[in-house]
Amino acid sequence: MNDKDILKKFFGGYVESEENSDYLCLYRFSSAQREFYNNRGDFFGSRSRFQSGVYACIKDCERIAFDFKVFTNSMETVFFEIVKKNGNREQICFAEREARFEMEFSKETVWMYFPYYAEVGIKNIVISGKEIEKSEKKIYCFGDSITQGYFSEHQAISYPQVLGRELGAESFNFGIGGYYFDSGVLGDLNRLEKPHVVTIAYGTNDWHFEMEYVDEMKKTFDKVHEKYKDIPVFVILPAARVTEKEVKKLGTLVDVRGIIKAEAEMYENFNVIDSVCNLDCETMLSEDGVHPNDLGAEFLSECVLKKVRSVLL
Repeated sequence: MNDKDILKKFFGGYVESEENSDYLCLYRFSSAQREFYNNRGDFFGSRSRFQSGVYACIKDCERIAFDFKVFTNSMETVFFEIVKKNGNREQICFAEREARFEMEFSKETVWMYFPYYAEVGIKNIVISGKEIEKSEKKIYCFGDSITQGYFSEHQAISYPQVLGRELGAESFNFGIGGYYFDSGVLGDLNRLEKPHVVTIAYGTNDWHFEMEYVDEMKKTFDKVHEKYKDIPVFVILPAARVTEKEVKKLGTLVDVRGIIKAEAEMYENFNVIDSVCNLDCETMLSEDGVHPNDLGAEFLSECVLKKVRSVLL
């Protein structure tokens, strides 16, 4: 079985694959979407190539092996993360930009996640195990760096990945670090299958950088409703941050949450998730006071999963 056939059989969370120097890169955005982010700046363009949420899932797995090459990277090392069916997690870290990943298992169901902060290509893939039939359910998660997974140590606990595993769906992490309300993020989605669930999580960067976000927020919600008016949409309000009571051009972050919530509640299929605002800034934030640590990421995932389950059930 060649590499492309193995990708189709075992891998998920990606929209398309492309060859680069004999390696296959799995992208969570289409080429048109990546070009859209490139036009917004190199910072966003590079992050659109990072493989947050891209994964392999294997039943009765005995071995995973492949050669990889890092093409772009925002950190000194890269790590792949393994999650077993019992919930145990393990990271395999590499300082090299080219190496071989190889791991053996005892016939168990495993998920392997790509780094959230790197563009990685793979080749010479060997997987010993059984295919898990891919779910027809799709979850699309739009958002900023917290959706993408910065800076928790374990990308597998970010809520898009948790939703996918826990709900038995294929989740797509469309988070881009530093991003904001922009209806353009919904471009080129007609080529994708209709999702089962959509989540939207913007606003904290709009507030921090004092952007005039209201009109674009309304356009984004209108466009989401037009595309997905018969499926549940979950609007995740900006999570707590250390400076959220600071008064900026648009008020405090609390004020911004209120505006987003009021607008979202105007759509009959929208559901607001506000429990993430209760994140404990003393224990659940990383050193920058904005991005959740592992404890905070787990808290956010629990909040989102609980709300989504309550609506779906």
